[in-house]
Amino acid sequence: MKIRLVLIVVLLIAVVSSAGMLNNPENRFKLELDYEIGFTGVIFHTIQFGQTGTVLNYVKDGGQDVLFPYQRYTAGLSIGKHTVYFLYQPLTVQSKVQLKNDLILDGVTFPTGSGILLN
Repeated sequence: MKIRLVLIVVLLIAVVSSAGMLNNPENRFKLELDYEIGFTGVIFHTIQFGQTGTVLNYVKDGGQDVLFPYQRYTAGLSIGKHTVYFLYQPLTVQSKVQLKNDLILDGVTFPTGSGILLN
């Protein structure tokens, strides 16, 4: 995790230092950098494994009725009239719950009270 953070900082410093050169009005190249941070939520998420399995509502029964943090990095390079965007947006939606009812997945029964990790 620390290595990734250091690499991102070094990359940002390199890009920002060259941005002055790229954003010169006489140059036909233009660089745009954006960073977003916030929260996202799951509105609807159900799944059923097997035809006889239990329908699992991740929002209601799976603990996904909360907000999940996200980050998004965008770099845009304009060349004349054309712009190319590079987007990196990692998103992990994971919850740990204790079952309120029995859960059947592909013929395997998870009894009430079992703790499960949902991805």
